[in-house]
Amino acid sequence: MRSEEKMFHHSARKERNTLFPMALVDKALEELTFRAKAGAIKLRQAELQLLCSSLLETKEQCYEIVALLVKKGISIKDLFETYFPESAKLLGEKWLEDKLTFAEVTVAMTQLQQITREYESLYYKNEDFEKKTPEILIVVPPGESHSYGPQMAMRKFKNLGTNTYVAIGHDVIELNKLLKLHNFKLIGFSIADLANEKHYRNCIGSVKSITKSKIPLMIGGSAIESINQPLKDIGVDLITNNPKYALDYFGIRASKENNFDSQLTII
Repeated sequence: MRSEEKMFHHSARKERNTLFPMALVDKALEELTFRAKAGAIKLRQAELQLLCSSLLETKEQCYEIVALLVKKGISIKDLFETYFPESAKLLGEKWLEDKLTFAEVTVAMTQLQQITREYESLYYKNEDFEKKTPEILIVVPPGESHSYGPQMAMRKFKNLGTNTYVAIGHDVIELNKLLKLHNFKLIGFSIADLANEKHYRNCIGSVKSITKSKIPLMIGGSAIESINQPLKDIGVDLITNNPKYALDYFGIRASKENNFDSQLTII
């Protein structure tokens, strides 16, 4: 068993008093093995469905299914960069399709946030952290009600060797204070609802005014696929959900590895 897998199983069992019935785990494993014959895409869909189903159940069942995925060979990196974000997206889609209630999605997202918080230390690298790590800021503009997406983006940026912060719902005065305290190399705006366009445009305009356009700005989030205005009209330099691409695009040299602890940096 890989050391990463051992650490994961140890962490999972430490948090549980009871186990997800092994008969159900075996059944789930058999189902995934069967579906593997139909191809990698269908296998991933089956895995995501299984993970989402467990998020609607008990905490113990969530841990057991995630541990099962790790046992099957899915890395911690894949969980954080693919499975967890796609599960959140799938839950949202099921709510929009009236297949899940708002209460059910809320419970599932709470479970997912707990899992990502508890295991994010396994996602971060374990090398020495350099003091001159570039600082990145992710802003959730006023009017936006999401938080999971920005937190996952923060984790990806940190895993790439940056010191990343998330600012949720800050007004102009709060952002001004924050920008004076830090030397941010990049500021991203997380957008999930295009109906909030007036608010996020005002937020972008305020930040550009404060920074005198000296810090590159970008937009990310679940709504970017629906944005069709030119970058110049929006007031940002890049639209992407790919942290590595953003760092490369702006020439930001980050530490290759870090040893951040598991505490989320939300300000």
